Amino acid sequence: MQRWLDDLEAAGVVVHEPERDDGGRRWRTQIVLQRAPGPAVHELAAARRRACRWRARERARRQTARRAPALGAIRDRSAVPAARTRARLAVARRVEEHERRRRAAVEAAIAHRELTHPFGAPPPSAPSPVSAKRCRRPETSQIGVPAVRLAARAAWEVETVVAETGAHERENEFAERLAALRRAAAERAALLAPQVEARAYEARHWPAGQRCPLGRLREAWVVYRYGLARAIDTGGASAGRVSVERVARAVGLYEAFAAHRPPGWPTSGAAALCVLAAIGRADRLAGDVANLQRLALGMRAVAGERDPVRLARACGRAERRRDGRRAQQRSIAFRMAVARAETAERRRRRVRDLVLLAGGNPASWPNAELALGHLRALADRQPRLMEPDRFEELDGIGARVTRYRDELAQGRWRLQEDLQL
Repeated sequence: MQRWLDDLEAAGVVVHEPERDDGGRRWRTQIVLQRAPGPAVHELAAARRRACRWRARERARRQTARRAPALGAIRDRSAVPAARTRARLAVARRVEEHERRRRAAVEAAIAHRELTHPFGAPPPSAPSPVSAKRCRRPETSQIGVPAVRLAARAAWEVETVVAETGAHERENEFAERLAALRRAAAERAALLAPQVEARAYEARHWPAGQRCPLGRLREAWVVYRYGLARAIDTGGASAGRVSVERVARAVGLYEAFAAHRPPGWPTSGAAALCVLAAIGRADRLAGDVANLQRLALGMRAVAGERDPVRLARACGRAERRRDGRRAQQRSIAFRMAVARAETAERRRRRVRDLVLLAGGNPASWPNAELALGHLRALADRQPRLMEPDRFEELDGIGARVTRYRDELAQGRWRLQEDLQL
């Protein structure tokens, strides 16, 4: 208690004085409360600013919904980890322990062995020829020494340090090793260049209908995208990762509709990927696989634009939708046969089905407005359009065909004359 009173008195809050009895023992303590000191000007200004923002904070707190933790989440956190989680944590602990042991072994090797610096610096265990103590000699002692003598002395000291540490020998050894590595790299490049070039040529002229190995395709893509030197140095690593199924799907789709390919393009999907690599639109093989699939989808749309089998299937779906709507209208008697208003998407679907039921091709009509204007049999009792018609085609096949033809007209898939293949 006395310690607390001493702390309060040191803070300027109270003043206390113990009283003693005739035996010299403390029997009571008089405590006087002092006037609290007034706050400083900056403290008062900070308190006012905080009080002004208190109402906004309280309003935001009341408007924010309380997020109580779900019972399932609480049970998941408190339950025993699953076997997969335990296995993952065990692998992480083993990797961490292996890294710790490896670092300890490296530090022990550094401590017990004298490692040579590749650029000629002395090892840490070598004694320094220069004293580690700082020179205490005053600067005025060198006033009378000529500058030439000082320079000669500095050069002599440097030569002495170099001779003692063997820096010249280490530097020469490093230069020799670097030259040997460069000669080995040049010999390797000279040996691999004709092989890599021959494999890239085979991939460029790969026959259609046969599956090209993914490793050879990746290497050929790097050759046509980044050059022969890059392919010799890194192989197919610069092509990035891509799945075999994705490449096979894009190549198969392209070769199935190769009759509608852009002018000058090969019939093989592997050769088409080499062409895309030479164009240089993507930095990785996965990007050119996506470009090839996009091109193949446009080719398939052109092939199926006037396909009678596709039109027959689409007409059958339209008849089933019409019969379903009629059955629904019979079950609900109060529903109107024709709606008063409809959205743009609803209008596109309705006009598409009407064109199919009339024996027409929705892909040949740019939009619903033109179809309704030219086909008089469809123009009776048209609902009011609730929004602007933003659809340029009646179906997806027509839209994709239009985009593909626009890309051909704009030269997106045109091969350049100076393209190196």
